[in-house]
Amino acid sequence: MRFLHKSTFVTGAGSGIGRATSLRLASEGAALLCFDRNAQTAEETAVLIRQRGGNAIASEGDVRDRKSIERAVALALDSFGSLSYLVNNAGLVRMSGFEELTEEEWDFVLDVNLKGQFLTAQVVAPAIAASAGVVDDFIRKTQTRQRSASPVKQRTLTRREEEGSVTSSYDAEKEMDSARRHKKRGGSSRNKPQEAPAAPRTHLMYRADEESTTPGVQEHEERTADA
Repeated sequence: MRFLHKSTFVTGAGSGIGRATSLRLASEGAALLCFDRNAQTAEETAVLIRQRGGNAIASEGDVRDRKSIERAVALALDSFGSLSYLVNNAGLVRMSGFEELTEEEWDFVLDVNLKGQFLTAQVVAPAIAASAGVVDDFIRKTQTRQRSASPVKQRTLTRREEEGSVTSSYDAEKEMDSARRHKKRGGSSRNKPQEAPAAPRTHLMYRADEESTTPGVQEHEERTADA
């Protein structure tokens, strides 16, 4: 199982994609913290997982409320001992028309879909890093790559990190691979001499300097000559 001995915090786990994701992760061995505004549906998801032999607990909360997220993280750590993953799934949409959409609905959607994503990630990420060392391990691997990389690659890695890219080493490798492929192909096609365009092909029934073998054409030529 891919996620055996791993624990996952899933927001919006009470229904839809959140529930389906929770069930799938549990089937792969993960322990689940099912977080949802609706305590009943969150518990239903946890019960489904336990009935199938998995490990899951439910926690009622709102992704817009930092305190409720902190309580859920504490519950997960007490129950599982660590947190390995976050599925920042909770989100919603309002089907009001443009003219009917109220300011309150607009604020609600942005609070859940934007602010909620930020708050959840900000609260859960330190617990994941402390439990599994994900951030520390990434930094260590990146530093090791820099020390062993060529000067050009080192500069690329450093530049990416200064720009705030968390995927600096990955992006740098993509650039280096692209450069190698480019070199292998012999450079850009812009530097290659342009071939002259082919002359247009003209289809003729017969040539003037040859005797025509097309029926009717020879008779026309003879009549023209007699005239």
